[in-house]
Order: sequence, then structure tokens, then C-alpha cells
Amino acid sequence: PGIGQRMGDIFGIDKSCWGRANMNAAIHPEVDPSNVISSKAFIQRDDADADESYPESTDEDVKHNSEDDDDSDDDENDSKDDDYDDYENDSRDDEYDANENDSKDDIGKAVSDRNLFNRTCFRARNETVPSSLYHNLPKPFINLGFPKMGTSSLYSFFKCGGLTSTHFRCGKRSPKCSVCMKESVEAGLPPLSQCGKADMYAQIDNAVYFPQIELLEELVHGHPNATFFLTFRSMEKWYHSITHWPPRKNGPYMSDRLKKFNITGSPSSETLSNPEEFSDWYCNHVTRVRNIVARNPSHTLVEVDIEDPGIGQRMGDIFGIDKSCWGHANMNAAIHPEVNQSEVGLSKQFGQKDASVKEDEARRRRERKNKRRHRQA
Repeated sequence: PGIGQRMGDIFGIDKSCWGRANMNAAIHPEVDPSNVISSKAFIQRDDADADESYPESTDEDVKHNSEDDDDSDDDENDSKDDDYDDYENDSRDDEYDANENDSKDDIGKAVSDRNLFNRTCFRARNETVPSSLYHNLPKPFINLGFPKMGTSSLYSFFKCGGLTSTHFRCGKRSPKCSVCMKESVEAGLPPLSQCGKADMYAQIDNAVYFPQIELLEELVHGHPNATFFLTFRSMEKWYHSITHWPPRKNGPYMSDRLKKFNITGSPSSETLSNPEEFSDWYCNHVTRVRNIVARNPSHTLVEVDIEDPGIGQRMGDIFGIDKSCWGHANMNAAIHPEVNQSEVGLSKQFGQKDASVKEDEARRRRERKNKRRHRQA
């Protein structure tokens, strides 16, 4: 409340010059509109002018704006993919410090308090699969969701149910799904043509190249009977997850990488990370997927809320797989103490591998020390 006086003291300008400019008086009834400068103009303008100034976004707005860029050059992508490998299932000997990113958590809590995540794009719809298709949904199953949104849980669920399930890597030679899909399209083939055979493709991106964004139209038209998936979770928790994964002390974390590689629609690498930018990115993706699938009725879209306590039963009902196959996989145990660790799959390996890595490093140090002693002798 004293900012007008403070600015006046600093700059020698009368404090009355300080006021609220360009504020939306319609949603700030506590403010005297006579003190608001620019936003009053919106009220005076007619609806036609307002509509013209703010056109609705379309599917094309989130289309890749540079189809032929050199960002995905083979040599460059190799280094990017190598840089990313620890995201798939790596280990680090650094202990995870849960307090390292308290400021990020505070941002998420502040956003939550303002109820910015109440849009329908953040909520899974349970009515997208008609009961007549239960146990009969056509394959392949392709997850179009984002990383750290239950991709490993999908993979584990279908693998537990006896289906061929892939996650991140596709085919006998284990190429990254994102790479073989891009190469298939470049060869004039449907995206999965060179990616081996599987029932479920649980994660098709490599956090560098996102086929679910860049090749969405090709996936829809190239695999006309595929069943698509979108996964959902609390945006605050997703943001917390991507700013803490992989679980190591000093990063970089997934959020840094998602910004680094100029993925279509992703937050800019030139700004500080914030949950609103990442959430808007996912919201736009969800809206685009829903619209495209709706225009192509040969497809079914399965929307999965991974935080729904009844999701195991629902998945079991739809796919005829025992609900016990659904569980939390690849979860960062360091930031989820509330979860029964016996039910968590891949994330436990971080702790186990940390111990293993430390033991190997200690052994190598001993060997080097013995060699130096031997040379000195």
C-alpha cells in the first residue's frame, strides 16, 4: 500500500501518479475503476472488437512451426538422447535433498491456492469408452500423455496383464521409440512401421522429441484403429515431479530438459520455470488430442487419472486385466513417503543402484590406489 509513496520518494514524482494500470476491473471489484487506466477500455469496446483482438486458438496454433528444422539432426540428436538416458532409468550416487527445491514447491502451492488448474483439460473424462468396447478395444494402444504422468504405470499394467508393452524403447534393436517413429514418417510410412510390434506403447517421447505432438496427425491417420491414451494427474504434483526428477542433488532435472530442446509449445528456455507455463502446455496438448480424436471416430481415447483411487478397478473393467496389476511405477520414493514402497516398481532401483554404484566406485578407487603403490614400489 505504500508503494506510491516509495516510488515518489525515489524518483521525485508525486505519489498520486501511481495507480493500477491495465487491471481487469471486472474481476477486481475491490478496486476503484476510476483509478484503473487501460483496462476500462475493454469495457467500453464492443464485443466484435474484443472477439477480433482475441481469436480462439486452433489445432494449427500448436502445430510444429518448423517442420524441416535441423534441431533433430542425427548427430545432434544422438548427443541429446545420450544426455537423456538417465531419465529412462538411470542411477546417481548423489543423495537426493528434498529441501533443494523448496522455492519451486512454494510456487506450486501459490498457484494451487489461486485455483488455476480447474479447467476441463486438467480432468480425465470417464465416459470416453463405451461399455460395448470393454475387453475389445483395438490395438495398438498408444499413450499420448507426457512423461512423469503414469507412463511406467501403464507399461507395467499391460505387461502384468500379459500384453507386449514398450516404454521409451521399441523394437528388437531397442531404438528409442521417438527415433524410429520419426524415421518411419521420413520414409513415407506410418509412425510405428519401423518400431517393432507391441500391444502398448506406454511412452513414445524421449523428452527431446515428442511424436505425440509433432506426429499427432500421422499417428491418427497412419494407425486408423489405434486406441489412444491420455494420462492425468494433479498439475501441482506433476510440476513438482518434473522439477525433482531424476532424484539427484544438483540437476539438471526433467523440467530443464523440456525447456532446453525447443519442443513445440513447451515453455521457453529464456524464462524461469513456473507451473503455469508447463500446465498451459499440457492443457493445449490435451485439447488438441481430444479435438483430433473426436474428428476421427475410428479411434477411442482412454483418459486415465493416475491419482484416482479407483483407477485400478476401472482399468481392469475396461481391459479385462486384474486390478492388482495397476500400481505406482518409477515413482520418486524420496518425495512420496506416503506410498507403500513395496508397491513401487522402478524407483526403488535408484536406491539399490546408488549403493551399487558407490561400491563400484570404491572398488575402482582401491584398484587405482593399489596401482599407484605398485608403481612407487
